[in-house]
Amino acid sequence: MFRRYAYAFPIILIVLTILLIVFMVKTLISDVPSEVQESEDIPVVVTSEGYQTSVSEILSSFSFAFGEAQTELEKGVLVDNALNDVLTLRVPSDFQQAHLDLVFGLNALREVLQGEGDLTSALERINLLSNTYPWMGITHLSSLTSFQEVIIE
Repeated sequence: MFRRYAYAFPIILIVLTILLIVFMVKTLISDVPSEVQESEDIPVVVTSEGYQTSVSEILSSFSFAFGEAQTELEKGVLVDNALNDVLTLRVPSDFQQAHLDLVFGLNALREVLQGEGDLTSALERINLLSNTYPWMGITHLSSLTSFQEVIIE
């Protein structure tokens, strides 16, 4: 009884295999453009002047908003946003150390706001940044008394 349909099984198996292969190829091809689009969102800053401008814009808006923030949660969010913005930048080779110092300084500030870091070491990092790289525009944050008041509030 089932012998007359025995020829259909290999045909069905071949058709299902072909459909599976076509489905997988279409799925993999459709994922490639979305990955390319994500990498295009990263701002490309390759010149020293462009990097300096981008960092000073990020830090000036951060400094103003940080001074205006009322709660520690707001300040923490601002530090995280500034850190994320700085981390998305492309860094020219001559500013790699400045970039690392800035990331470490923002991270130290974030740790202070989370209650895990030392306030004096964070302030020393901020002072060192403002003295070493005045183009960053964080000189008004580096004042010890006003900075402590802003953090401790």
